[in-house]
Amino acid sequence: MSAEHAPPHVGVASIERHIALAGLTAAMLGLSFPRPGWGWLAYIALVPLGVLAVRTRSVRRLAWTAYLVFFVWWLVMLRWLIPVTVPGYVALCVLMAAYIAAAPVLWAWLHRRYGLAMTLAIPLGWVSLEFVRGHVPQGGFAWFFLAHTQAPFAPGQGPGRLIQVADLLGEPAVSFLVAMTSGLIVDLLTQPLVKPGPAGGQAGGRMRYGLLATAATAVALLVGAWGYGQFRISQAPHVLREGLRVAVVQTNVPQDNKNFRTPQQQEQDWRDMLTLTQQAAAMQPAPDLIVWPETMAPAPLDPQTRQALGPDSDAQLYHQQIQQLAKQLHTAILVGSHAYADWQIVTEDDGQAYLRPARRFNSVYLYTADGSQSPLRYDKIHRVPFGEYIPWIDASPWLFDLFLKHLSPYSYDYSLTAGRQWTRFALQPDQPDGQSLTFVTPICFEDTVGRVTRRLIHDSDGRKQAQAIINLTNSAWYPNSDQQLQHLQIAVLRSIENRVPTARSVNYGISGFIDPLGRIGPVVQVDGKQEGVAGVASATLWLDGRTTLFGRVGRWPAGLMTLLTALLALGGLFRRDRIVASTAGGANRGTNQSKQEVGP
Repeated sequence: MSAEHAPPHVGVASIERHIALAGLTAAMLGLSFPRPGWGWLAYIALVPLGVLAVRTRSVRRLAWTAYLVFFVWWLVMLRWLIPVTVPGYVALCVLMAAYIAAAPVLWAWLHRRYGLAMTLAIPLGWVSLEFVRGHVPQGGFAWFFLAHTQAPFAPGQGPGRLIQVADLLGEPAVSFLVAMTSGLIVDLLTQPLVKPGPAGGQAGGRMRYGLLATAATAVALLVGAWGYGQFRISQAPHVLREGLRVAVVQTNVPQDNKNFRTPQQQEQDWRDMLTLTQQAAAMQPAPDLIVWPETMAPAPLDPQTRQALGPDSDAQLYHQQIQQLAKQLHTAILVGSHAYADWQIVTEDDGQAYLRPARRFNSVYLYTADGSQSPLRYDKIHRVPFGEYIPWIDASPWLFDLFLKHLSPYSYDYSLTAGRQWTRFALQPDQPDGQSLTFVTPICFEDTVGRVTRRLIHDSDGRKQAQAIINLTNSAWYPNSDQQLQHLQIAVLRSIENRVPTARSVNYGISGFIDPLGRIGPVVQVDGKQEGVAGVASATLWLDGRTTLFGRVGRWPAGLMTLLTALLALGGLFRRDRIVASTAGGANRGTNQSKQEVGP
């Protein structure tokens, strides 16, 4: 039955049904992420939207109703951005909704133009749009990928087997398998296993062997991925070895204290930091390295700034205190702070001259157990658009000032300069027979970007050069939200993709450890709470000598898949004969009338 001959009641035409089906997908997707984090729902979440893509009588209606539903979805999922910037929050939701609304339109296009099974069309379209969303605009927004739903977000949750394929092709491989499951269910729901016979019934009908082959292939991929995951997990006892002992400090400094703190509050926060550090050093076995959260030192610590400001400056004072603390505890300390560069004398309108830096960095410093500051420093490379710099309008002073006045949480130019070096710190042992550790330090949301973390760990030829990730973060921007659990889930993917452990030191929380299989624990916990508390946790890093295919090739396979999907979509414009999926679920060649009925 072709679309142009379908009875009026066949297919989805009403706006209400479009919104209901898209809303059902939105609800299941939302529940797949913390909280509550029912990851199993992700395997069926795209089914209602996929059925709608097959059965809709108007692709235009499909597009705008899906956009409306998912604009609301993003408003709910990103509500933790409200304390930071309401206009930015709304603008991001406006953009992100377009990506998800484009997915069912792309599925319908591929299905109707090429007769492509939804088992393939749904993962191709969804993962390709995830890939683009992770890059565009301004480096992308790599949150709420389907792959993230399969990662644990609390201690005691076992390492998922399916998610282990992330070490082959990264998180896109996991998203593909999850989306493929929904696509298979859509095909089984919209296509009868037996083609109708001459009289329109089952008699004389033929089995749809293509559908059976599609289902068998999808099941084989899922079983193969599960088996691969079990194999990688079973290898662990033979390949993991004990590394250095690391302690993470979790502070609980409200963001207001960091932005507008008084000298008295700054002094109190600093004393609390020193006390927590001493508590961490007292843990047994004694840690080899203590990690502080992002930008918790109240002054820049770089040598150029200390020299520019003089020996009596706060920068020099805090630097000396950290030196003394490291020597006293005989433990290396990893410190988050700022760095300034290119100091200049600037004359203000009042005629007074001030010393100001031309560039500011969000940085990580390593102080060794003898109190010396490592000559290496990591400056954050992947900055958050609008949060750490203002793109597009920096060349226009009046637009720049307008943004600062109405859309920014600050009233001054807070722009950070991007770092350029893929710094890898090396912690050398005190004893000749001791262990060393080479690690990288993505700052804040950098570990949500797979390509950034991979490049920190691997050199330009794809050779693994680091053994661990140590993430320094400040989550006090988002109090009492799901953001902390969601960030932790994403960090699990980074450990699996690169087969390295992760240690996380987070202001506000959640601080703790992830092993190379993606298992979480221990974490900082005080009176049963992981967030909004100050405390310490320590663990031995389990180092994994395995290299990964993802480490060698990165995300270019996902990029090629995205390019293929784009070419298919564009190629559909030039097909002389359209294949039109009937509203009953079959695929038939259409006429000009059907083009007007179901075309986009």
